[in-house]
Amino acid sequence: MRTIILILATIWFFNCSDKKVSSKKIVFYYLNNSERSRDIDTIKYKDFNLTDTADKFIGSTNFIYNKIGHSIKAFTSDNHAPIDGGRIYYTLDSLGIIYSRSTTWYNSVRLQSNTDSINNLLSQALGNILQNPKLHCYNCPPVLDKVIKFTPPVVKE
Repeated sequence: MRTIILILATIWFFNCSDKKVSSKKIVFYYLNNSERSRDIDTIKYKDFNLTDTADKFIGSTNFIYNKIGHSIKAFTSDNHAPIDGGRIYYTLDSLGIIYSRSTTWYNSVRLQSNTDSINNLLSQALGNILQNPKLHCYNCPPVLDKVIKFTPPVVKE
């Protein structure tokens, strides 16, 4: 009897401990952080992941995550948007718009997923955006090629 119980327990243990492949569907959504409500709302991915060909390209950067190269591009709609309606948004080559913020107001929208691996990629991409100054400035004066030497004024008595 002990032998039968031991055999059945062993069979049950190995059958129950097999790793099953997750068939969890990947879901994307945007978190909207608004100045007015200070609440975080969700926006459907298909309703927000839209770009306009009239938007102005600001800059781009590349990074490597998990041995895979990724490209981030920054755009602004400030050149053609109505007053207070401009935004800066950042696209990741594999996912589309991952972060957007108003050029006037304190609100932002960022992409999230229901999978940790994609959220880790998004965090890495946002870190690269924050550390890259050329992705933030769209109305900056041109960078000078040479250093201008300042001559202090001379006061005559």
